Amino acid sequence: MIRFIYDGLPRYWGQVVRVSRTAMAAIGVLGWLERRRGSPLLFYVRCLFSFYDIEDMAHLDVPFWTFRATARVDAFLKARGGTARVFEYGSGASSLWLARRAGHVTSVDHDSHWSGIVRTLAAGRTNLDLLTHAPTERQPNGPFRSGDPLWRGRGFEAYVNSINDINGPFDLITIDGRCRADCLNMALAHLKDDGLIVFDNAYRPRYRTAVRNSGLHRRRYRGAVPGLPFPEETMLLAGDAAREWLQ
Repeated sequence: MIRFIYDGLPRYWGQVVRVSRTAMAAIGVLGWLERRRGSPLLFYVRCLFSFYDIEDMAHLDVPFWTFRATARVDAFLKARGGTARVFEYGSGASSLWLARRAGHVTSVDHDSHWSGIVRTLAAGRTNLDLLTHAPTERQPNGPFRSGDPLWRGRGFEAYVNSINDINGPFDLITIDGRCRADCLNMALAHLKDDGLIVFDNAYRPRYRTAVRNSGLHRRRYRGAVPGLPFPEETMLLAGDAAREWLQ
C-alpha cells in the first residue's frame, strides 16, 4: 500500500500542480507566497508549485533536497567563504544552487537532453562545469549498473569514474543520480578530510551497504522537500574532522 502511494502520488500531484499553478499565479497567490520566504511554512507551500519544474526551482533558489539538509549545507558552504570546490553526481536545480555558493562546481549527468536544459539555465556561470557521460548499451552482467528499472542493465562506468578526471580533493560531493552506491565508493578517495557528502534518498535498500561501509559518520535529515507533498530524506556524511556539521 505504501509503495502504491509513493509511486502513484507524484503522477497525480503533477496533474494537480499543472491545473492550479496558472490560476494561482494569475490571482497573485504565488507572488504573495514568494514574498513570505521568511516563513518556512509559506515558502514550502510556494515550493509545492515547483514540482518537477527546474526553471521554477532555479528561480526560487532551492535544490531538490530536504530543507533541513539544505540549511546545513548552506551553512557549511558559507563557512568556506564561497571558495568551496564541489563535485556533483546528477545535475539539476542543485547545480545552480551550489554554483551561487561555491567557488567552483563540476556536475556530471548521464542524460544529454537534461544536461542541455541545465546548461541553458546556467548560461553565464563561469564557475559551473557541466559534464555528460551517457551509459553504454545493455550489459546485464557488467559493473556500474543502475538499480533504477528505467536504466537497468546499462553500464555507467564513465559516469561513476568521471570524478577521477577532475583535480580534487573536494569540500563537498553530492550524490543524487545514477549508481549512487558506486558513486559513494568512488567519492571517498576524493573528499577532503573536513569535507561533506550529500547523499539523497539514502534510505533505499540498494544503498544501505555502501553507506554503512563508507566508514563515515552520517545523519539523516527527513522532512519537507521542495515540490513534494510528502516527506523525503537526505543524508549527510562526514569524517571525524567535519562531524560537527552533522547537527
